Amino acid sequence: MSEETNIYGEGLGKPIEIPKQEEAKQEEKTTYPLRLYFTGGSADILSPMPKEQFLVDLISEVTSRGSDPTWSGWFGFRVKPKTKGSKSSKTISVMVKQIVGVEEL
Repeated sequence: MSEETNIYGEGLGKPIEIPKQEEAKQEEKTTYPLRLYFTGGSADILSPMPKEQFLVDLISEVTSRGSDPTWSGWFGFRVKPKTKGSKSSKTISVMVKQIVGVEEL
């Protein structure tokens, strides 16, 4: 055995870098607070997209699936927390055919 070979593979003896906690945290997703008006009341929701895009996507979904008799028309929306410090994530279900309007908060 005149040749010395590293039986453990390359990279032995190199320091391992552990990611910092700050880098490991995922960035918070941007949400847009909207007030959704429907028959019988309103609800403050958090949308992952701006008002215009929210309406375009909602209308296109209703248009494309509206003729399907098995489609119920119900959507679940994440409710805006009542206080800033609250981390609760509640959802509501609203039938799309009942939506009267959408307003930015």
